[in-house]
Amino acid sequence: MKQGQERVRRRIRLSSFLPALLITLFSAALAGAASVGASENGKVGIIFPPGVSSEEGLRRVIAAGGLPIDVGAFDNIVIAWAESPAFQTLIKNEGAWFIVDPDGFGGCLRPLFAENYPFRREA
Repeated sequence: MKQGQERVRRRIRLSSFLPALLITLFSAALAGAASVGASENGKVGIIFPPGVSSEEGLRRVIAAGGLPIDVGAFDNIVIAWAESPAFQTLIKNEGAWFIVDPDGFGGCLRPLFAENYPFRREA
């Protein structure tokens, strides 16, 4: 009787860690996929930690030698032009979490409302 109870307890203990393990693996895969770097044309999407304002993000991009060309759907996302190979290192030193191809990772990089778009181009 005790052997059966011990097997059930062991199974419960292992199964309780499964969701945490899956979330960890998924997060690691997502982080690896997101850190792919610049697109072929030098455009990069820079994702800063939550709480970084768009003004602060723009300042950090300029400090790292990039040229801000757009903003994302959230304040902590800036799209920039970066020709220097050292830019990725410099922007990470400025606190960037991820550097992504804004065209390939574009879903969260686009602004939510065009009328609130600071760099909106007039047609």
